[in-house]
Amino acid sequence: MKNLENTKQIVFIIGFIALLVGVFGAIANKDLMSYFFPIYTGLTLMGTALLHKAPKGIAEFKINA
Repeated sequence: MKNLENTKQIVFIIGFIALLVGVFGAIANKDLMSYFFPIYTGLTLMGTALLHKAPKGIAEFKINA
């Protein structure tokens, strides 16, 4: 379960960086359409990381050897 939380943090950080790059680029160049994809990608990654819930059955799964 800890691995999933680490992955969610990394995805959120990558999304946040993409959002910052998109916003700063759009402000610097005064052209939103050139930076729409990084902004969209950043918001999508951040939303996915925040709204993802782990399935309950995964944590309880054990292999009987």
